[in-house]
Amino acid sequence: MKVREVMSRPVVTVGPKDAVWYALQVMISTRIGAVVIAEGERPVGILTESDVVRLLVDRGMGIVELLSVPVENVMSKPVITCSPDEDLVDALTLMLEKRVRRLPVVENDRLVGILTERDLMGAMLPLLRSAKAGEARPDTRM
Repeated sequence: MKVREVMSRPVVTVGPKDAVWYALQVMISTRIGAVVIAEGERPVGILTESDVVRLLVDRGMGIVELLSVPVENVMSKPVITCSPDEDLVDALTLMLEKRVRRLPVVENDRLVGILTERDLMGAMLPLLRSAKAGEARPDTRM
């Protein structure tokens, strides 16, 4: 199975000069946990809910300061990406190795999708259901 078969699109993005406040508003209004930071169609970073919490707690950044700062000053970069033609197993391995929950999907330096934990769960569910149904069958071999 390839990344393109399960990735989400379109990708919700904000610009690097946008304020963190704006990025959070976008995340809340679209009910997502991260936005990709893009210059045109090229991803340059990602901002997640966890990044915001870390900035408040670890860096001791004040809320007013955090909300007004440009996203480019606090985004996670470089952004870890994958290709739409990458095998899903390889993308999942990369996510586990890099300890990320989302992978922007890039083709020819252009953002074409995003692979999230939710996408992976959706891809796994039919396989797990099938395996469960196979276990439930009585053994007819004698």
